[in-house]
Amino acid sequence: MNNREVVERLAAALATDDLEARDPLLADDVVESFPQSGERFRGRENLRAIIENYPNGHPLASSVEVVGPDEQWAVTPRYTVVSISGAGEHFTIVARVRYPNDEEWYAVTLVELCDGKVAELTDFFGATFEAPDWRAPYRETSKP
Repeated sequence: MNNREVVERLAAALATDDLEARDPLLADDVVESFPQSGERFRGRENLRAIIENYPNGHPLASSVEVVGPDEQWAVTPRYTVVSISGAGEHFTIVARVRYPNDEEWYAVTLVELCDGKVAELTDFFGATFEAPDWRAPYRETSKP
């Protein structure tokens, strides 16, 4: 499997909340960093423990919501891949993330590979916000 396929499988595993599919893609000593909070996590087991011990359940797992007055149910994604770019050993995943409290954020994950495994992840998170009216004359809408 080439590096692009590894990253595509990683993104698919994140989107489907499939830790069993994600874990073999990670190097044993993988490092994940959250620069905004100053945290760094080392090792596949620690990355898995963060997800498994997240308060009130996995933050990105699909949820079931009522979608109509007759209580029809739909499974809604919490992690939606917007794009994957890169080549060689350096890739970027951009995703929309919806948390259990219905806040929507964007996540940008920088992915570095070594020997066909994910060696380093650097995650940046940003909440969505309404564009101010004063910029309307100058902009194009970019929402996916």
